[in-house]
Amino acid sequence: MPTLRQKMTEDMQLRNLSPQTQSSYLLQVTQFTRHFGVSPETPYKFSSAGKRVKAIIRGGRRPGDENVR
Repeated sequence: MPTLRQKMTEDMQLRNLSPQTQSSYLLQVTQFTRHFGVSPETPYKFSSAGKRVKAIIRGGRRPGDENVR
């Protein structure tokens, strides 16, 4: 079974992304993994940090932003 890195690389090659873009995407996943201390292959848990990340990805407001104008 291929690793996540291999699967991502294959998918990016199929999408004809440049080698520089592929390298950048893999670096970002690596940094995300180090920051949160959990593998992207781990089932997603909806902790408060997870909710903030999900809100950022969606482009929405984060919990706690209600009082910010």
